[in-house]
Amino acid sequence: MIKQGGGGHIVNTASGAGLAPMPMMSAYCCTKFAVEGFSETLRAEAALNGIGVTSVCPGIVKTNITVTGKMFSSTAHTKADDFIKKLDAFYVKRNYTPDRVAKKVVKAVKRNTAVLLVCPETYMGDFTHKLSRTFSIFQAKQLVNILTKRM
Repeated sequence: MIKQGGGGHIVNTASGAGLAPMPMMSAYCCTKFAVEGFSETLRAEAALNGIGVTSVCPGIVKTNITVTGKMFSSTAHTKADDFIKKLDAFYVKRNYTPDRVAKKVVKAVKRNTAVLLVCPETYMGDFTHKLSRTFSIFQAKQLVNILTKRM
C-alpha cells in the first residue's frame, strides 16, 4: 500500500471478546485482545501513510464458530461439550447474520472508524469493562452461570 503511494484501508476482525474478558474462552479472548491492540497500534502507524485501519468487534453472530471451534474449559455445572451445544443454540436463536456485520464494516471503512462495535452486547461489554473491570468480570460470570444452569 505504501509502495503504491499510500491510501487504502485494512480491516482486522477482533471480537467483543477482545474488549472484555469472558470465562471459558481464555485462549480466544487473548488472541482477540491481541488483534485489537495490534489494530490500534497499526492504525497509528498506517495513518502516517494515509492508510486507515478498522478493528471489527462483533458479538454474538451466527457463524460456525460455536461448532467448529474448540473449547476446553468446564464449570462446576457443565462440561465444555455441553456448553458448546448450549452456546450454539443461543447463537441460532439470536440470528444475527454475517451479512449484517458486513454492511456495518463497509460503513466503518467509508468513515475510517477505528473500532467497530457491532452488536448490543459488544457495546455493553466494552462500556462495562471500561467503567469497572471488577463489575465486568462479575457480569461475565453471571452470563456463564445463566447459560450453564439450564443444562
